[in-house]
Amino acid sequence: MMSEPGWEGAEHYCDSNQYHETGEAEDAANARLIAAAPDMLAALQELAEAYRFAASVGVRVDDHYNAATRYEIIVAAIAKATGE
Repeated sequence: MMSEPGWEGAEHYCDSNQYHETGEAEDAANARLIAAAPDMLAALQELAEAYRFAASVGVRVDDHYNAATRYEIIVAAIAKATGE
């Protein structure tokens, strides 16, 4: 699969403080993820509101986590995505 024009051999910064070149497949996957991020965040925000409501009325979501726990997990992911 070809990468988008201008993305060939893109470099990015790693946690190890070293640069490395990415391949076309990784570049394309990163571009798709970045493009999908706003839609994923919006969906997660809607889901968070649903879990918040469920937690407020004491609804259990499944056998392992109650709605309040799921809500906390979702809110943490939203905060990470929004930098809050």
